[in-house]
Amino acid sequence: FQDTSIAQFRLLEQITTAWQPGDGHTFFLVGDPMQSIYRFRKAEVGLFLQARARGIGNISLTPLTLTVNFRSQPEVITWFNTTFQPLMPKHENISIGAVTYTPSHAPDIKALHNLSTVQSSVTVHPVFTAQEEAHTISALIQNTYVHTPNARIAILVRARTHLKTILPQLKAAGIAYRAIEIETLAERPHIQDIFALTRALLHLGDRIAWLALLRTPWCGLSLNDLHTIAAADHTVTLWERLQQATAFNINDDTKIRLARLVKVLSHSLQQRERLPLAQWVERSWMALGGAACLPHISDQQDIHAYLKLLTHSQQKGFLNMANLAEQLQRLYASPPTLTGNAVEVMTIHKAKGLEFDCVILPGLHRSLAADEQQLLLSMERPTLFGHPDLLLAPIKASSEERDAIYAYLYHEEKKRANNEIIRLLYVAATRAKSALHLVAEVETDMQHPTIISPPAKNSLLAYLWPALASEFMLKIKDKPIFSVITPKEIVSSHEHIFRRLPVDWCIPDDL
Repeated sequence: FQDTSIAQFRLLEQITTAWQPGDGHTFFLVGDPMQSIYRFRKAEVGLFLQARARGIGNISLTPLTLTVNFRSQPEVITWFNTTFQPLMPKHENISIGAVTYTPSHAPDIKALHNLSTVQSSVTVHPVFTAQEEAHTISALIQNTYVHTPNARIAILVRARTHLKTILPQLKAAGIAYRAIEIETLAERPHIQDIFALTRALLHLGDRIAWLALLRTPWCGLSLNDLHTIAAADHTVTLWERLQQATAFNINDDTKIRLARLVKVLSHSLQQRERLPLAQWVERSWMALGGAACLPHISDQQDIHAYLKLLTHSQQKGFLNMANLAEQLQRLYASPPTLTGNAVEVMTIHKAKGLEFDCVILPGLHRSLAADEQQLLLSMERPTLFGHPDLLLAPIKASSEERDAIYAYLYHEEKKRANNEIIRLLYVAATRAKSALHLVAEVETDMQHPTIISPPAKNSLLAYLWPALASEFMLKIKDKPIFSVITPKEIVSSHEHIFRRLPVDWCIPDDL
């Protein structure tokens, strides 16, 4: 109930309008206002506070406060209380969604049926680079599995972009993980390849798509070959250039690859408008060797999802490449089916309601981009009198210095956002049953290496800093500086990533 919107609240009022005391109707609401984190879905935690104080409509409610935490170990619960009670507002405020902290305590140890075998602790891990952050998390997971093989471990992040270096490190370390709504289809290389093929087939003049197509594992041209083919003549399409491959100053290996590509695409282009788009793209992709280049069998699910999206877009009649690219950004890749234990990787919002033996919170130092000023600000806020206030204000005109109502709404919005960030951090931390690891990149003073610079504003670490600064300072002492990967090492490591089919590959007879 803590994530109820004003529209939902009004619906409840209408449903209960005719209820009378003693007529047998009952109304049961459950919620934790400290876990209200869905303002982007129009949730108003102030409605919870209003209902607790005044009821809903003509229905009086009897509030009951639960204070026993059956999830976490006593040491972790104590840390929650001492850390978050000073962070949360001292007084409730309906209009800005200010919720006070309600302490909890552990039950009698005999009452716990889900005791975790992971050692209870809350630990901070200051790091100097993104690479060190990824290695630290990998080591934490491996160490936890050594002592507790069946432990449930979760990596929770505020934004999906915070996993950019972490997931590749988990793969390199051989750590199985299941990413829940983390990787979009647009981020998968095999989807990028088939998307380039789609664009190239639909538009012979899409130069970027044709260059990407030549770079895919199905063809696998080097950058020098691409330059030789594309740089000489900008007046014709690349498809026309490819049909003159024998005249290029390229090696025999590349000529064989181009000959196979041209043969397949010549046949495919003859089938244009004769087949449904998804079927046309799939047949072309198969003939080029797309299926043979998939690293994992589970990647076939991504291809099926992409083809299904093509079919849907064509049936709806709004197929264009910009729209398709936007839809790919909203379509998440299916997590692989793994046997045995796997680390759960998800956003904090997705983790709400779940619990894990060990929770790792990386990227606490990262701040999200500041909100841009909107053309129109509005606020429909609950009040103690039961009737919501509606305030509207447009952005100031270019000739005005300041709009008082807009400035007020913007200021109130900032307060509500800050209050929710603290609640978001509370939700993330309280997913832990036994072990909580807080990982953040820090900067130190060059002249005083043991002094840490204050964290960036709008970062989760900035809110925790009053409580954790001393612990970070202690951990930073005598800490060796992590060796940073040099650009030369990065380039050399990427040289082995480029994959392509053997030059003599041909499609199997049974396909």
